[in-house]
Amino acid sequence: MQTGAVVAAVGMKGVVMMMMMMLVVTMVGGQTPCSQVDPQLTLPCVCTTSGQNITINCDNVAFPGDFPLLPFKMKIVEFTQRSAGIQALRGQLFTASDLPLQKVDFSRNSIRRLNKDVLEGLEPHLLHLRLDHNLLGNNYNPIFSSSEIAKLTALQMLNLAYNHIRDLDTGLLTSLKDLEVLHLEGNSFLSLPSDALQGLTNLKVLTLQENNIDVMKRSSLAAVPGLVFLNVSHNRIINIEEEALTHLSELVTLDLSYNRLASLRGRAFEGLTNLEELDLSSNFLTEVPADALKDLSKLRTLVLHDNLIQTLGGVVALGPLVSLEQLDLTRNNIGELPTGTFRQLSGLRILKLAVNSMRQVDEDALDGLTSLESLHLDDDKILSIPWTALAKVRTLRTLSLDYNRVGVISSSSLQTLTGLHRLSIAHNIIRELPPGTFSNFTGLESLNLFGNQLQNLIPESLSGLRETLKELNLGLNRLSELPQFDFPSLNSLVLSKNNITSLPSDAFVLLPELTILDLSENHLSLLPVTLLHPVRKLSTLDLSRNRIVEIRPGQFNESFINVINLQNNEIKEIPSEAFTDLLFLHTLDLSHNTIRSISDAAFMNIPHIHFLRLNNNMLPSFKKEYFKLTIPAPNTALRILDLSHNDITFLQPLAFQLHKKLSWLSLAHNRLTFFPSEIVGELTDLEHLDVANNQIKSLESNDFANAPHLRELNLKNNAIETVAESAFQNSTQLQDLNLSQNRISELPEDVFLGIARLDLDLSHNRLSSLPETIFQRKKIQKLQSVNLAHNLFNQFPVKTLRQQYFFLSSINMAHNRISSVPSNADILVNIKTLDLSYNPLTPEAVFILLSEPKTVRHLNLAGTNVTEVPVIEARFLLSLNLSDNKIVEVKESSFELTQNLQDLDISHNKIPNLSYGLAMAWPKVPDLRILDISHNPLAYIVRGDFNYLSNLEVLHAAYLPRVNRIERLALSPLRSLRELHMHTLPRIAVLDVRGILEGHPGLEVVDIELTDREVHDQLHPAFYPRLHSLTVRGQSIEALSGGAFAGINSPELTIGLVNTSISNLLSHFFFPVPMSSKILLDISDSSITSLSPQFLNTLDSRQRHLLLTGLGSNPLFCDCNIRTLRRWLIGRGSRDNLFNVTCSAPSSLKGSVLTSLTEAELTCEGRPTTTTTDPPLFTTTKRRPTTTDNIITFDDMTRKPSDAENEIDGLGSPSRSSAGLTNMDTVIIGIVGGVVAFVALLIIIICLIRLRSDSQYRGGPLAGNLALRNHGNCTCLKPPPPPGSWGGYPGPYPPPPSSRAGTLKMMPPPATPIPPAYGTVGANSGRNFYPNPQYYMGYPSESEHELR
Repeated sequence: MQTGAVVAAVGMKGVVMMMMMMLVVTMVGGQTPCSQVDPQLTLPCVCTTSGQNITINCDNVAFPGDFPLLPFKMKIVEFTQRSAGIQALRGQLFTASDLPLQKVDFSRNSIRRLNKDVLEGLEPHLLHLRLDHNLLGNNYNPIFSSSEIAKLTALQMLNLAYNHIRDLDTGLLTSLKDLEVLHLEGNSFLSLPSDALQGLTNLKVLTLQENNIDVMKRSSLAAVPGLVFLNVSHNRIINIEEEALTHLSELVTLDLSYNRLASLRGRAFEGLTNLEELDLSSNFLTEVPADALKDLSKLRTLVLHDNLIQTLGGVVALGPLVSLEQLDLTRNNIGELPTGTFRQLSGLRILKLAVNSMRQVDEDALDGLTSLESLHLDDDKILSIPWTALAKVRTLRTLSLDYNRVGVISSSSLQTLTGLHRLSIAHNIIRELPPGTFSNFTGLESLNLFGNQLQNLIPESLSGLRETLKELNLGLNRLSELPQFDFPSLNSLVLSKNNITSLPSDAFVLLPELTILDLSENHLSLLPVTLLHPVRKLSTLDLSRNRIVEIRPGQFNESFINVINLQNNEIKEIPSEAFTDLLFLHTLDLSHNTIRSISDAAFMNIPHIHFLRLNNNMLPSFKKEYFKLTIPAPNTALRILDLSHNDITFLQPLAFQLHKKLSWLSLAHNRLTFFPSEIVGELTDLEHLDVANNQIKSLESNDFANAPHLRELNLKNNAIETVAESAFQNSTQLQDLNLSQNRISELPEDVFLGIARLDLDLSHNRLSSLPETIFQRKKIQKLQSVNLAHNLFNQFPVKTLRQQYFFLSSINMAHNRISSVPSNADILVNIKTLDLSYNPLTPEAVFILLSEPKTVRHLNLAGTNVTEVPVIEARFLLSLNLSDNKIVEVKESSFELTQNLQDLDISHNKIPNLSYGLAMAWPKVPDLRILDISHNPLAYIVRGDFNYLSNLEVLHAAYLPRVNRIERLALSPLRSLRELHMHTLPRIAVLDVRGILEGHPGLEVVDIELTDREVHDQLHPAFYPRLHSLTVRGQSIEALSGGAFAGINSPELTIGLVNTSISNLLSHFFFPVPMSSKILLDISDSSITSLSPQFLNTLDSRQRHLLLTGLGSNPLFCDCNIRTLRRWLIGRGSRDNLFNVTCSAPSSLKGSVLTSLTEAELTCEGRPTTTTTDPPLFTTTKRRPTTTDNIITFDDMTRKPSDAENEIDGLGSPSRSSAGLTNMDTVIIGIVGGVVAFVALLIIIICLIRLRSDSQYRGGPLAGNLALRNHGNCTCLKPPPPPGSWGGYPGPYPPPPSSRAGTLKMMPPPATPIPPAYGTVGANSGRNFYPNPQYYMGYPSESEHELR
């Protein structure tokens, strides 16, 4: 195309942008097929070059044969083959090639051993070797020993992480004199590998996190005195012996987080003279370990978050740490900051005190912090900005006060903070910004007011910030319209979760530098065509979860935008040229709309699109004509396309002709009856194809054949009956094939011809046999796993599977008709994972499976008629499932050969007790981690039943119908317990829940039965920050006390009130819980009849993260009291998981969907009702409906407060006498109780005076709106009950790794909701916020004057 044509097509600016993009692509370069780098490289891999050096990447590639011979003496410096299913490295891989390899990576495979001379020839120059995430220690003796490692004398980095290794052979590493980095995390070490570290004098980095180390012994690291970085986090360390670290004088970083340290010896860190970073977070420390820290003269970073620290100890504890620059005390139990606490920390730059219980910061609390730049006081129950204390910190640049109770800010309250660069007051209760609030600020760049109650905003509110502001977050407020923002330097603007219905065309005309705009979760229906034209630098736009019905051509033309998110709107069609000349666009999300049609050329000149989501619409097809390119680009760069959950019935063979780089395509949940074979032939780069849940009835010849890069094919849940012999042939890289849930009764014997490696799922079909030669090695080289569950097999297919004896590691034959198993079958001897559950096995078959020697690691014999357990001859066994059988007794001898067993399930049997047999067998399985004894007729659980199970982490002891006694000390030997499931115990009259939990600090999951009528403090011993799931069960439970959840401190927690008799949920139940905690409340199978307006407002609170589930399994009584719940559900929309709850009563409405009923049908006439409003804790003469949390806060102010009232009286400090309490929630409870008593006394006095002055009583302090509120037809309200006592597919931004390892980075404080996967700022929850009028009174303001 000539230049003139290009200019005519896209304009001069578009040409410039296109050239810029092409220049960037040229500069960046990328991976190319190796054959294009050098014709000698015939590998099906990709290569990169740097000068003459070549890097080969064979990740996910299965070689069709043995390891290929690489070209002789070619300058290949790096080779990787990760996630390729390699089970063993055989032969001399690189010897004949004589390569100068410096880095080799075989991580994330299934390698169990290194064969002799496997790395021969690499000894002089190999520097980095990665073998992590393999099975090198998954053997009978899990001590890793390999002479091949010892030969690599030039190694500088060795990674053996996540290999099930329990120890290293002495001398394994001695010859590696140059080794600097050793990764051993994620293994099973019980102690520091002192002997194996001998000779590693140059070692600088040692990582041992996620092991089972319980003690750091004296001189255990003496062999590596040059260590600079040591990570032993996520272990079970309870003690650091003196001189354990003495020899590590060069150590700079030490990570001890997520252990079980309750205290530290005075000399625990002796010798660490150069230590700069220390992480002690997520332990059980109750105070700052002053004695242990006193000699760390160079310490700069100290992380103590998620402990149990109550006081800081002032100068005594922190005084010696004069070098400290960063201190993190987030999520502790700190109640106050005594004067002088930080007096000697003049170098401290970052201080994090979030999620404590301080409620105020005294004037002298921050004395001495002359260098402080960043202060985090989030979720500390603070009532107003502590300006007097902050006035002394002249260097402060960042202040965070999120999740507090700040109700008013003004220029006077911020007068001492004018030098701030970043200010965050998110999730508070600020209703307005008075004019000039920020007028005195000189350098504020970021302002976060997310999650407040702002209704109106005028330009004068933000005056003073025009020249400096770069980030403004006003999300989750109540803004319905916007002023014209004038911020020439603003980069990011978040307006999500407001009530904005329309925007003027010039709304952003004065924001020339804007790059991120978040307007999600508003009520926008139509956007002005020119709205975005002034913001030419916009890169990320989020318009999701609005009501947009139309996209008009010209709205998104010619811009630098990278990401557009339009999901969850009401768009019905995409017109022609809707997205035009967007040369930088790489992500477009149009999912979850109602799109029925896309016009030709709807996507015009967007060549660099990488990720397009059109799923969950109503598209009948996908056509080539949707895209048009008039610029010199032959194809788009589209790599990920999601078309799932549409109405596609037909695809044109050339539908994807312009998208030849597609690597991931989903057409799942459509109505396809066949799949055009031309598509796979056209898309030569396609790696992942999902066609599940369609209506395909047969697979024809070549449908998925000859696909050179296809690795994953999902055909699950179609109607497939026949499969052609050549359907998959010669798709050499096809490694994951799912044909489950179809109607296949037979397969051709050559159907897998030409496949190199395969994991095959044929479950839920109609197969009764397989061709004997279907898995021959000449047809399919490596069959690694096969799932044949839920078929019609009468015999185990030994002859068929024998062809893959060396490679087949996993067989699932569950739910078939197999009764017998051949003795000494070679395929069964070598298998690693075997599932024969729910087959009618004979006793002889069971005996063969358990008593004949095998190398099986995971064996499932659930529901196979097992009556007794012989001596198990599976010495490698790691997990055994014998559930749902008829076992009465397990003998001591049964496990004498299974010392590596980690997971045992004997639930659903007939075992009468543990004291005989099983309890005697525990010494034989010292490494047992998971035990399930549920659903047995146990009569009791007593002391001694769990002896020798000190490594047990998960115990399931639920559904025990006959158990009548559980001794508290029975569980005491389980000192490593992380999960406890003990519930549904109908014969237990009294269960000492508190006593049981006190013996197991740091539980992560608790699912337990209560026998008490009320939940008060029984669960408190489990309230550690690491708790993430707490479920309470029991029909005896009728009520929750106000303090039932007091002390919960977890950042995220699932709370279950399951199968209880609780009939009502009160809003103040969650008052003691930190507002930043994300709570999922499960009320399944309880007795809830309705939800009060107050509780519904708590669910919608902008200050809390509380989600509700399980409401539908409760007996909802649909009378007039449930109208508020109905309106609330309608307001949240049909996509909410609670929307379709049904009525249980009265009988006339039973089974009706609540939201489908009219208010007239919800009547209380002619029958009594149950009140669902919260009982008032106390009332005041001031009344105003509010949607704030039921918390102590300011009254709504009708006049501007004076500085003294606003800043000093508003602190609401507790009395000095109570300041020392360990839990400040107790102080709040005391205050509330005192006020209640005072108000009650006042009422009595007033009533007596009135009675004396007038015999006719005409109302009192409690008369008014509360007593006379309108309930429609409800005239039969009862008094409220008394209050309880106070006591998928890949995205552009992948999630973080799931490793539990600590990082020693200063953790961020509780923040505003995390952005979605498109990089936009703000949150995208499923809620809409329609405030409902409340029928209760909020707490009165709590000033020092009122507390006197």
